[in-house]
Amino acid sequence: MDSIKFDKENWRFKVTEGTRRMKLYIKLNKGETEGWQMIKEMASQGDSINENELAKVLFFRGVNVFIEDLKEAAETAKAQEAQEAQKEQKETSEDDSTDATTAEA
Repeated sequence: MDSIKFDKENWRFKVTEGTRRMKLYIKLNKGETEGWQMIKEMASQGDSINENELAKVLFFRGVNVFIEDLKEAAETAKAQEAQEAQKEQKETSEDDSTDATTAEA
């Protein structure tokens, strides 16, 4: 199997939350299951990582990447807002100086 096609339209997730724990169930189709088996076999070669540990590692690595993406998007939006504010301030300053020049004439 060279590549894995993820059918996101049919993904099924179930989250069960208790007072101390949360369980996440993911139902995979046949192709996704084959992909998971390949990943699991590759990750467990030479290591003593079990399937549950691997799932947790992949989940939290994904969460960390997602959080970094959110931070980057927030920083980009903040920088764009700052540039727009500077542009508006510059335009306002130019308008004020034009008005002052016109008033002097």
